[in-house]
Amino acid sequence: MFPIFILFGREFSMYAVMSILGLLCGGFFFCQKIRRKTQDDTEAIFFLLVLSGGILIGGHALYGLTNFEKFPLFLNISSFSDFIRVLNEVFGGMIFYGGLIGAYILGTLYVKIKRLDLQLYMDSAALFAPIFHGFARIGCFFGGCCYGIASKFGFAASGNTITDIGEICRFPVQLLEAALNFLIALVIYFLVKRENWQGKAFYVYLALYAFIRFFDEFLRGDEIRGFIFGFSTSQFISIFVEIFALIMLFILSFQKRRRKT
Repeated sequence: MFPIFILFGREFSMYAVMSILGLLCGGFFFCQKIRRKTQDDTEAIFFLLVLSGGILIGGHALYGLTNFEKFPLFLNISSFSDFIRVLNEVFGGMIFYGGLIGAYILGTLYVKIKRLDLQLYMDSAALFAPIFHGFARIGCFFGGCCYGIASKFGFAASGNTITDIGEICRFPVQLLEAALNFLIALVIYFLVKRENWQGKAFYVYLALYAFIRFFDEFLRGDEIRGFIFGFSTSQFISIFVEIFALIMLFILSFQKRRRKT
């Protein structure tokens, strides 16, 4: 893989670079949609900053919860540097669903506090999320994390410094999920143009992604995600997200029909 590159004598993470590209690209389409409706994207930029905070907090928090067996390490801290080391060991990674939940909570609170157009911001976030996530998954591929099962078709992470997965050829599940995220973004882009689907786009995104994530987890080869009865943590979360999204779509559809009558 290609986890880092050196530019002007400094090392840069490909995952970080791709995530930033995703934030910029997704943010561009997000702001464009807000600007068409409000003629002002200042609030949209602040909203994206809030979403970024929610992604970081939620992503690291859920990663820490999946590492709960390491919590006792905090009882043996002897210095501040030791605390930072343990904190990084327990909460150092990120789980996408945690970031999604964190962004959803903080984003919704921000919109309600600022009294913004909830429907507009939710529809715009439905376009932002899969674009950002698609780029981030490409970053995962370069980094060698979130790798796939052993397969005759795929790539070997030669000389990987992030994960010790050897020279085994693995299915590029990261690229598959990136492509499917971009496909979801395309579906959402055309969907929000139709009046009947306005206000529902974010829950359509949740339903589509949860369905995809549940099944592509079977192609994942990293067992760090935890397994219960043969299903990973993300698969259990996908089931709840799918149910939540379908319920919200039903409620919103019912409310729209009621308003029309």
